[in-house]
Amino acid sequence: MVSLKVVCFDLDDTICDLGDGHQKTRLIIIDKLSRESDYPRDAVARIYDIEWAIFKQDYMALVSEGLDEQDIRERHIESVLDGIALETSAGDYARLFGTETLKELHIFPDARRVMDALGKKYRLTMITNGASVWQRAKIEKLSIEDYFEEIIVSGELGHHKPSSKIFEEMTRRTQVDASEIIYIGNNYMKDVVGAKESGWKAVWVKRNDEERDESVPDYVINELSELLEIL
Repeated sequence: MVSLKVVCFDLDDTICDLGDGHQKTRLIIIDKLSRESDYPRDAVARIYDIEWAIFKQDYMALVSEGLDEQDIRERHIESVLDGIALETSAGDYARLFGTETLKELHIFPDARRVMDALGKKYRLTMITNGASVWQRAKIEKLSIEDYFEEIIVSGELGHHKPSSKIFEEMTRRTQVDASEIIYIGNNYMKDVVGAKESGWKAVWVKRNDEERDESVPDYVINELSELLEIL
């Protein structure tokens, strides 16, 4: 890729791994809701999961309204609280979700080596979806901010992947042609499709068995270390 100048990374599930943090946090919140409401734990879990399934279906519509993950989590908790007739702060529970999930965060073993190597050849940047408070906290915990010339957090910009507006903003900030940027991400729709529709190149980090049209990304890899053979 002779014309490539900027390598832009996704954060969640690309550079860092939450492991089973979401599942552990789910159990913590369900237990707490059960204690505070006197509802049986199984009943709370059922309501929690049903409501989250609904929110997941509507996720992209909510994002298009300008909501970030923190907002969506808070709305989800509000619906659970309604279901168990508990009057308490949904915001507190949403923040608890972020705090507990952060405890399980770790960087993928090959990420630093890859960023060290690519940083010697290209300008590195990052675009990540999520609330500013949590995405910035993840970056700080992992001590990776210095790798990146520019970092765009969707919650700060008001636009979220796969919207072309967030990719166009990075193109503007780096002052290169869109075709000179490649995006590295694990989410097919948000990362690969979003980048390609914005005129960027894209690498799909396929960390699961999801079946998608693999002709859309420029490259498909399973581990970040494979980037060193491509770029």
